Amino acid sequence: MLGVPCGMMRGKIGWTWTVDDGWNVLVGADKEKIVKMVNGFEPEGEQRNVFGSGDASERIVAMIGGL
Repeated sequence: MLGVPCGMMRGKIGWTWTVDDGWNVLVGADKEKIVKMVNGFEPEGEQRNVFGSGDASERIVAMIGGL
């Protein structure tokens, strides 16, 4: 989300966007996977903005007439 690669110590997640994009790796509680991720994880490609642009409140106010 902030352009920083992530290693998640879970076995699975419900929201898979960051994993699908290659910016998040699920390592669970496996020590070797965690160490490998910390020492050498470099995502490939650009990170998509899957969570929006951060301007939702401004757009909502504009839609309801600038209250």
